[in-house]
Amino acid sequence: MLKYFLLFLIIFSKIFSFNKCDFYPQIEEGRRISTPNWEKFIFTQSGEFIIYFDTLGIDAPDTTDLNQNNIPDYIDLVAHSIDSIKFVLCDLMGYKSVPSVGGNPYPIYVSNRTSGSYGINYGGGNSTESPNGWVEIDNDYSSGFHTSGIVAMQVTLAHEYFHAVQRKYREITGDNVQNLRFFYELSSTWIEEIIYPNHDDYIFWVDNFFSDPTIAIEDTDGYSIALFGHYINNVVEKLDGIYSNFNRFVWEMLEDDYNPPRNYMNQILEEDYNLSFMDTWADFIALNYFNGNESSLHFYPDQINMDKISTPNPIGFHSFYSEILPMNLESVTLSSVKTNLSGTLNINYNNVAFGKIVKLGSEQSIYEISENVVIPMQSEDVLKLVFYGNNNDEITFDYNLERTPTTPSNLNAIENNGSIELYWNHSLNSGDSLIYYIYRNNLFYDYSDSNFYKDEDVDYLETYFYQVKAWNENGFSGLSSGINIILLEQYNPFQANSVISIYPNAFSINDKIYMIVDASKVFTNSNIKLYDLNGSLVNQYLYGNLLKGRQRLDLYGLIPSHYSSGIYFLNFCFDDYNCSSHKITWLK
Repeated sequence: MLKYFLLFLIIFSKIFSFNKCDFYPQIEEGRRISTPNWEKFIFTQSGEFIIYFDTLGIDAPDTTDLNQNNIPDYIDLVAHSIDSIKFVLCDLMGYKSVPSVGGNPYPIYVSNRTSGSYGINYGGGNSTESPNGWVEIDNDYSSGFHTSGIVAMQVTLAHEYFHAVQRKYREITGDNVQNLRFFYELSSTWIEEIIYPNHDDYIFWVDNFFSDPTIAIEDTDGYSIALFGHYINNVVEKLDGIYSNFNRFVWEMLEDDYNPPRNYMNQILEEDYNLSFMDTWADFIALNYFNGNESSLHFYPDQINMDKISTPNPIGFHSFYSEILPMNLESVTLSSVKTNLSGTLNINYNNVAFGKIVKLGSEQSIYEISENVVIPMQSEDVLKLVFYGNNNDEITFDYNLERTPTTPSNLNAIENNGSIELYWNHSLNSGDSLIYYIYRNNLFYDYSDSNFYKDEDVDYLETYFYQVKAWNENGFSGLSSGINIILLEQYNPFQANSVISIYPNAFSINDKIYMIVDASKVFTNSNIKLYDLNGSLVNQYLYGNLLKGRQRLDLYGLIPSHYSSGIYFLNFCFDDYNCSSHKITWLK
């Protein structure tokens, strides 16, 4: 249910405009602005924050005060939340403290913000009244936001307060805004989930990136790739986010000397994990093709509630296909193919490429792009290529499908002198060698090198269920439709859609009673009705699925024990058109 609720909200969000963070970069002194001028303020319990608010007018929060401390409950929650956020981020996770030890309390302003605009962070140079900067949040988050109420308030406080912390490491200026802004927003949206793991506001922002994963990380809005932070924690560091160091290390490197954050991320990955940034970036993108459904390939639990990456649409072919694609140093290229037929797919290319191949359909798996890639394919399978290069040249991919056999069809079974004989239509695409695998009662049983098999290890009145699949040097076909058969002591040829026998007849309450039927195909709505000599309905029930072939049905409980002895009529229907009536004798 949560998945569908989130889906509704995601669709709703596309109709209205949302702005997660009106981040205000450092500006020159001549353009400084004033803080809001609210009538009331309180200090938080830690003394490190001061909360400004109004009690009248459009900026006032709900004035409900259940604990009767003369402070609106909403403001109490803001104060408690910001102390908790600072404790987790700075005291537990080791980030710089804002305010500095012994410094003036950091201001939080509560106001009536524009619908859809969560909050804003101002830097220390934006105002003479608040030289350390400040945060503004909404006074109720009642409507116009992806999440609402306390949930939206808390993720916004975490997000905007982390911006205040980030400014202590490296301020955004006109010189670095292009390369640094994404990391500000990635980090702040990531920390929301670390501090409040059940609030999940960040889920509603991923589509901006998922709709075009080929853009470079610097060109993202940062909000939409917060999940990359959780990928780093879980896949690279293999740590819960609250114990992770990766993000903090990047900020510490930014403080020492400015380089684009991507460069520092790459440096940490190479030195500590023997990876590169583009290795992890391509793998992250590939793993998001499995979102929206249960998958063993999820790296983070929230992936089940997210839309998957679906682009690009696959190009279908039957035997051979070739494509020329660009390669990039700082972003991935995507491609997608579908063979439409089963077989073994060989993928070759004429340049150096790195990345992943995602397989969707009959199975979920990821392959490395290597010198020669060989992938077994079923007709429903789709491949998604996520790759990059060490140059900006073009690359040619050649796809060559070597066909597996077609699934054996029209399987039939007959009894012959105490044995069971199977025969079926030959599989196409036999290749250099073709072998049929025989399955009996859902277990592998034997081989055959032709489209005929004789089973002599059978017993009378036992039910046997057979299926066949084919193999050649390129792999297996699918498993054929099955067929049922019972070996009778007296030979009785197959009679399509008929009742062959009911035994014993007559029977009593202590007897087991069976019916042998021959079905020409699978039936899904077979049913039984029992009538007495007066034509009154005594019993009925839906038998359900019948398999193709001869099978034995257990009629236990057919006649209620309190009914009197006598003649009854059993009406059996395979479907609405194939019905027959049979006389049975009940001896109480």
